[in-house]
Amino acid sequence: MNVLVTGGAGFIGKRLVNELVRHRHNVASFDLQYGDDILKGFSGTFDAIYHLAVLPRPLAQTDPRKAIDVNVKGTVNVLEHARKCGAKVIFTSASSVYGIPARSPVEEDAPHFPVSVYGATKSAAESLILTYNRLYSMDYVIFRFTNVYGRGQKSTREVIPAFINATKNGEPITIMGSGKQSRDFVYINDVVHFLVRALEEDKKNMILNIGSGKETSINKLIELIATVTGITPEIVSRPVELEERWGFCADISRLRKAFSEVPETTLEEGLKKIWAGMD
Repeated sequence: MNVLVTGGAGFIGKRLVNELVRHRHNVASFDLQYGDDILKGFSGTFDAIYHLAVLPRPLAQTDPRKAIDVNVKGTVNVLEHARKCGAKVIFTSASSVYGIPARSPVEEDAPHFPVSVYGATKSAAESLILTYNRLYSMDYVIFRFTNVYGRGQKSTREVIPAFINATKNGEPITIMGSGKQSRDFVYINDVVHFLVRALEEDKKNMILNIGSGKETSINKLIELIATVTGITPEIVSRPVELEERWGFCADISRLRKAFSEVPETTLEEGLKKIWAGMD
C-alpha cells in the first residue's frame, strides 16, 4: 500500500516507518524535523495516512498558539488530503485527552477533561476526525497511547529515559511528590505492532486505548530500574506539577476484542532491553 507517515522522524514514527517498509509498503515520511510545514498541506496519493506529527506537551504548554497551528490546523490539512485521495487516517492520540480520570482503569467512553494544552489539542483533533467520518465517510482508527517508552527515546520530560539516563550517569533521580502516582507504561515495539496491524487488517472507525493495562507507581518503576541495572540511585523529590495525574491505567478490553491480543512486553523486560542497548 501507499502510506504517508507524518512525524516520521520521531521516536515512534521512525520505528513505524521502518516496520512498514519491512512489510513492503511504499512509505512517504513527513516531519517537522525535515523542515516540512504541516500548515502547507500535502501532495501524493495514499491508501492510508498515519498522523503522528505533533507539537509535544512541554512546547504546547509554553506556546499554545503554535500547538493549535500544528496539532489542530495541521490535522485539518491531513484530513483534507485524506478526503481528497480516499485515504484512511490512523491517528495517534493520547491518554492526555482524559485529563484526571474519575476512576481507573479508564475506558474509551470516559469523558474528556484535559488538563494540558497538549491534551486539549489531541481532543480537538479527535473531534475533527469523527466529524469528517460523519460528513465525508472518511475511515479512521484512533489510538490513545499511554506512556510509550523504548530505546531511542530522547525526551527528558518522560520519566523512563530521564531515570535511565540519570542512573547511567550516576546522577540522582528527580521525582514529583511522593512517587506514589502511577502510570501505564507500554513498550514501543508493541505499539508499532498494533499500528501496522490496523493498516493490514483494515481496521476502521474505532477508538482504542493502547497501553499495558497495568498500573505502575513511580516508586515501583525506580525499584525495577535498580533491579535491572544493579544500581540504587539517589532520589530527589520536588513539588507536584499542576497537570500531574495521581494515577492512570488504561482499560484495554476494546483493544483485545479488536485484535485478539494486547501488548505483551512487561515493564521489566522493556527496561532490560533499553539498558542492554537492544532493539
